[in-house]
Amino acid sequence: MYQINPSARILIAYLSRLRSNHYQPFWIILLVGIFLQQQPPVEAVEILTKQILKNDIEGVEININYPYIDSDNPSASIFNQIARDIAIKIWEPYYQSTLPEESKKPLWELKREDFCEAVSEDCDKVYSLEYKVHYLDENLISIEFFQYWSHGGLHGFFVTFGLSYDFRKKREIKLENLFRHNTPFLVKLADLCNQNLSKRECVIREVTPQDDEFTNWVFDKEGLNIIFPIYSVASYSCGEQEVKIPYKSLSDILDVPFTHLLNMQL
Repeated sequence: MYQINPSARILIAYLSRLRSNHYQPFWIILLVGIFLQQQPPVEAVEILTKQILKNDIEGVEININYPYIDSDNPSASIFNQIARDIAIKIWEPYYQSTLPEESKKPLWELKREDFCEAVSEDCDKVYSLEYKVHYLDENLISIEFFQYWSHGGLHGFFVTFGLSYDFRKKREIKLENLFRHNTPFLVKLADLCNQNLSKRECVIREVTPQDDEFTNWVFDKEGLNIIFPIYSVASYSCGEQEVKIPYKSLSDILDVPFTHLLNMQL
Protein backbone atom coordinates (compact mmCIF):
# COMPACT_ATOMS: atom_id res chain seq x y z
CA MET A 1 0.00 0.00 0.00
CA TYR A 2 1.11 3.57 -0.68
CA GLN A 3 0.83 6.63 1.50
CA ILE A 4 -0.38 9.89 0.00
CA ASN A 5 1.58 12.99 0.81
CA PRO A 6 -0.36 15.31 3.23
CA SER A 7 -0.21 18.15 0.69
CA ALA A 8 -2.03 15.97 -1.81
CA ARG A 9 -4.73 15.22 0.77
CA ILE A 10 -5.40 18.93 1.20
CA LEU A 11 -5.77 19.38 -2.55
CA ILE A 12 -8.19 16.47 -2.75
CA ALA A 13 -10.37 17.91 0.03
CA TYR A 14 -10.46 21.29 -1.66
CA LEU A 15 -11.05 20.14 -5.21
CA SER A 16 -13.72 17.62 -4.25
CA ARG A 17 -16.00 20.62 -3.69
CA LEU A 18 -15.58 21.78 -7.27
CA ARG A 19 -18.37 20.31 -9.42
CA SER A 20 -18.26 22.53 -12.49
CA ASN A 21 -17.14 21.02 -15.78
CA HIS A 22 -14.84 23.99 -15.98
CA TYR A 23 -12.58 22.25 -13.47
CA GLN A 24 -12.64 18.77 -14.99
CA PRO A 25 -9.35 19.12 -16.90
CA PHE A 26 -7.70 20.01 -13.64
CA TRP A 27 -8.70 16.64 -12.17
CA ILE A 28 -6.36 15.00 -14.66
CA ILE A 29 -3.49 17.17 -13.45
CA LEU A 30 -4.46 16.36 -9.87
CA LEU A 31 -4.35 12.60 -10.47
CA VAL A 32 -0.90 12.91 -11.98
CA GLY A 33 0.17 14.98 -9.00
CA ILE A 34 -1.14 12.39 -6.55
CA PHE A 35 0.76 9.68 -8.37
CA LEU A 36 3.99 11.66 -8.16
CA GLN A 37 3.36 12.37 -4.49
CA GLN A 38 2.99 8.71 -3.57
CA GLN A 39 5.61 7.42 -1.19
CA PRO A 40 6.46 3.80 -0.37
CA PRO A 41 5.92 2.86 3.27
CA VAL A 42 8.86 3.28 5.58
CA GLU A 43 10.72 0.03 6.17
CA ALA A 44 13.00 -0.76 9.05
CA VAL A 45 16.58 -1.08 7.81
CA GLU A 46 18.66 -3.93 9.18
CA ILE A 47 22.35 -4.21 8.39
CA LEU A 48 23.82 -7.68 7.96
CA THR A 49 27.45 -8.59 7.34
CA LYS A 50 28.87 -10.38 4.34
CA GLN A 51 32.12 -12.06 5.37
CA ILE A 52 34.71 -13.70 3.17
CA LEU A 53 37.44 -15.67 4.93
CA LYS A 54 40.17 -17.24 2.82
CA ASN A 55 43.20 -18.98 4.32
CA ASP A 56 43.74 -21.83 1.87
CA ILE A 57 46.63 -20.09 0.07
CA GLU A 58 49.85 -20.52 2.00
CA GLY A 59 51.08 -17.17 3.29
CA VAL A 60 47.93 -15.24 2.27
CA GLU A 61 45.23 -14.27 4.76
CA ILE A 62 41.99 -12.63 3.64
CA ASN A 63 39.24 -11.39 5.95
CA ILE A 64 36.77 -9.16 4.15
CA ASN A 65 33.61 -7.85 5.83
CA TYR A 66 31.13 -5.48 4.24
CA PRO A 67 27.52 -4.39 4.96
CA TYR A 68 24.49 -5.90 3.29
CA ILE A 69 20.77 -5.11 3.52
CA ASP A 70 18.44 -8.09 3.15
CA SER A 71 15.61 -6.40 1.26
CA ASP A 72 13.92 -6.42 -2.14
CA ASN A 73 13.75 -2.62 -2.08
CA PRO A 74 15.50 -1.26 -5.22
CA SER A 75 17.29 1.38 -3.16
CA ALA A 76 18.71 -1.30 -0.85
CA SER A 77 19.91 -3.23 -3.90
CA ILE A 78 21.82 -0.18 -5.14
CA PHE A 79 23.41 0.26 -1.70
CA ASN A 80 24.39 -3.42 -1.62
CA GLN A 81 26.10 -3.12 -4.99
CA ILE A 82 28.05 -0.03 -3.90
CA ALA A 83 29.23 -1.80 -0.71
CA ARG A 84 30.23 -4.93 -2.65
CA ASP A 85 32.13 -2.86 -5.21
CA ILE A 86 34.10 -1.30 -2.36
CA ALA A 87 35.00 -4.73 -0.98
CA ILE A 88 36.20 -5.82 -4.42
CA LYS A 89 37.84 -2.78 -5.99
CA ILE A 90 39.92 -1.18 -3.20
CA TRP A 91 42.69 -3.79 -3.35
CA GLU A 92 45.93 -3.41 -5.29
CA PRO A 93 45.65 -6.77 -7.14
CA TYR A 94 42.34 -5.51 -8.57
CA TYR A 95 42.92 -1.89 -9.50
CA GLN A 96 46.46 -2.52 -10.81
CA SER A 97 45.33 -5.42 -12.97
CA THR A 98 45.69 -4.85 -16.70
CA LEU A 99 42.79 -7.16 -17.48
CA PRO A 100 39.55 -5.73 -18.88
CA GLU A 101 37.11 -4.70 -16.16
CA GLU A 102 34.76 -7.59 -16.86
CA SER A 103 37.63 -10.09 -16.46
CA LYS A 104 38.91 -8.84 -13.11
CA LYS A 105 38.19 -11.01 -10.08
CA PRO A 106 37.57 -10.31 -6.39
CA LEU A 107 40.52 -10.78 -4.06
CA TRP A 108 39.07 -14.01 -2.68
CA GLU A 109 38.86 -15.63 -6.12
CA LEU A 110 42.53 -15.13 -6.99
CA LYS A 111 45.24 -17.81 -7.02
CA ARG A 112 48.64 -17.87 -5.35
CA GLU A 113 50.43 -16.63 -8.48
CA ASP A 114 48.24 -13.52 -8.41
CA PHE A 115 49.68 -12.60 -5.02
CA CYS A 116 53.25 -13.85 -5.34
CA GLU A 117 55.08 -13.48 -8.65
CA ALA A 118 57.51 -16.36 -8.13
CA VAL A 119 56.49 -19.85 -7.04
CA SER A 120 59.37 -19.88 -4.57
CA GLU A 121 58.51 -16.46 -3.13
CA ASP A 122 57.67 -16.53 0.56
CA CYS A 123 54.18 -15.04 0.62
CA ASP A 124 53.35 -13.10 3.74
CA LYS A 125 50.32 -11.02 2.88
CA VAL A 126 47.26 -9.95 4.82
CA TYR A 127 44.11 -8.22 3.53
CA SER A 128 41.45 -7.09 5.98
CA LEU A 129 38.31 -4.96 5.72
CA GLU A 130 36.00 -4.10 8.64
CA TYR A 131 33.29 -1.51 9.03
CA LYS A 132 31.31 0.42 11.63
CA VAL A 133 27.83 1.89 11.23
CA HIS A 134 27.86 5.46 12.55
CA TYR A 135 24.32 6.42 11.60
CA LEU A 136 21.26 4.51 10.43
CA ASP A 137 17.59 5.33 10.01
CA GLU A 138 14.95 4.56 7.38
CA ASN A 139 16.35 7.26 5.06
CA LEU A 140 20.09 7.58 5.67
CA ILE A 141 23.10 5.48 6.51
CA SER A 142 26.73 6.44 7.17
CA ILE A 143 29.44 3.80 7.47
CA GLU A 144 33.16 3.93 8.23
CA PHE A 145 35.42 1.31 6.62
CA PHE A 146 38.75 0.17 8.03
CA GLN A 147 41.07 -1.24 5.39
CA TYR A 148 44.35 -2.96 6.32
CA TRP A 149 46.91 -4.76 4.24
CA SER A 150 50.44 -6.03 4.81
CA HIS A 151 53.06 -7.40 2.44
CA GLY A 152 55.40 -8.66 5.14
CA GLY A 153 57.25 -5.42 5.84
CA LEU A 154 58.00 -3.76 9.16
CA HIS A 155 54.43 -2.52 9.39
CA GLY A 156 51.23 -2.79 7.43
CA PHE A 157 49.13 -0.05 5.94
CA PHE A 158 45.69 1.09 6.95
CA VAL A 159 43.16 3.47 5.47
CA THR A 160 39.89 4.70 6.89
CA PHE A 161 37.14 5.98 4.61
CA GLY A 162 33.41 6.53 4.66
CA LEU A 163 30.29 5.62 2.70
CA SER A 164 27.06 7.55 3.20
CA TYR A 165 23.88 6.71 1.32
CA ASP A 166 20.42 8.22 0.86
CA PHE A 167 17.72 5.53 0.55
CA ARG A 168 15.14 8.07 -0.63
CA LYS A 169 17.18 9.35 -3.56
CA LYS A 170 18.85 5.98 -4.23
CA ARG A 171 22.32 7.46 -4.35
CA GLU A 172 25.56 7.84 -2.47
CA ILE A 173 25.75 11.06 -0.48
CA LYS A 174 28.57 13.38 -1.52
CA LEU A 175 29.92 15.93 0.93
CA GLU A 176 28.39 18.83 -1.01
CA ASN A 177 24.94 17.20 -0.72
CA LEU A 178 24.94 17.94 3.02
CA PHE A 179 25.01 21.69 2.48
CA ARG A 180 22.86 24.29 0.81
CA HIS A 181 23.71 25.16 -2.75
CA ASN A 182 26.34 27.87 -3.30
CA THR A 183 27.40 28.01 0.33
CA PRO A 184 31.18 28.18 1.03
CA PHE A 185 31.11 24.92 3.01
CA LEU A 186 34.74 24.02 2.24
CA VAL A 187 35.94 27.31 3.72
CA LYS A 188 33.88 26.75 6.85
CA LEU A 189 35.01 23.12 7.22
CA ALA A 190 38.67 24.06 6.78
CA ASP A 191 38.37 26.81 9.40
CA LEU A 192 36.64 24.52 11.93
CA CYS A 193 39.14 21.70 11.33
CA ASN A 194 42.13 24.03 11.72
CA GLN A 195 40.76 25.35 15.01
CA ASN A 196 40.69 21.77 16.28
CA LEU A 197 43.94 20.51 14.74
CA SER A 198 45.97 23.51 15.91
CA LYS A 199 45.68 22.15 19.46
CA ARG A 200 47.48 18.89 18.54
CA GLU A 201 51.27 18.59 18.71
CA CYS A 202 51.50 16.12 15.82
CA VAL A 203 49.93 18.35 13.17
CA ILE A 204 52.43 19.71 10.65
CA ARG A 205 50.24 21.85 8.39
CA GLU A 206 46.89 23.58 8.08
CA VAL A 207 43.94 22.25 6.09
CA THR A 208 43.05 24.15 2.93
CA PRO A 209 39.49 24.59 1.55
CA GLN A 210 39.95 22.13 -1.30
CA ASP A 211 37.81 19.11 -2.28
CA ASP A 212 40.69 16.64 -1.94
CA GLU A 213 41.16 17.59 1.72
CA PHE A 214 37.71 16.27 2.62
CA THR A 215 37.37 12.96 0.77
CA ASN A 216 37.02 10.84 3.94
CA TRP A 217 34.10 11.56 6.25
CA VAL A 218 31.10 10.05 8.01
CA PHE A 219 28.28 11.47 10.12
CA ASP A 220 26.51 10.33 13.26
CA LYS A 221 23.90 11.77 15.65
CA GLU A 222 26.41 14.23 17.10
CA GLY A 223 28.08 15.70 14.06
CA LEU A 224 30.24 15.38 10.98
CA ASN A 225 33.48 13.42 11.36
CA ILE A 226 36.30 14.44 9.00
CA ILE A 227 39.07 11.83 8.65
CA PHE A 228 42.54 12.92 7.55
CA PRO A 229 44.71 10.03 6.29
CA ILE A 230 48.21 9.25 7.50
CA TYR A 231 50.78 11.82 6.31
CA SER A 232 48.08 14.26 5.12
CA VAL A 233 48.26 16.64 8.10
CA ALA A 234 50.46 14.73 10.57
CA SER A 235 53.37 12.28 10.63
CA TYR A 236 52.96 8.51 10.34
CA SER A 237 53.64 7.94 14.03
CA CYS A 238 50.62 10.09 14.91
CA GLY A 239 48.30 8.05 12.69
CA GLU A 240 45.15 9.35 11.09
CA GLN A 241 43.63 12.52 12.47
CA GLU A 242 39.89 12.78 12.96
CA VAL A 243 37.93 15.95 13.67
CA LYS A 244 34.32 15.94 14.86
CA ILE A 245 32.32 19.00 13.90
CA PRO A 246 29.05 19.42 15.85
CA TYR A 247 25.96 20.07 13.73
CA LYS A 248 25.29 23.29 15.61
CA SER A 249 28.51 24.67 14.06
CA LEU A 250 27.07 23.94 10.62
CA SER A 251 23.45 24.97 11.26
CA ASP A 252 23.65 27.98 8.92
CA ILE A 253 24.70 25.92 5.89
CA LEU A 254 23.11 22.46 6.35
CA ASP A 255 20.68 21.59 3.58
CA VAL A 256 17.04 20.91 4.44
CA PRO A 257 17.13 17.07 4.10
CA PHE A 258 19.78 16.94 6.81
CA THR A 259 18.54 19.56 9.29
CA HIS A 260 16.84 16.82 11.34
CA LEU A 261 20.36 15.76 12.34
CA LEU A 262 20.77 19.14 13.99
CA ASN A 263 17.53 18.58 15.93
CA MET A 264 18.92 15.31 17.31
CA GLN A 265 21.81 17.18 18.85
CA LEU A 266 19.67 19.81 20.57
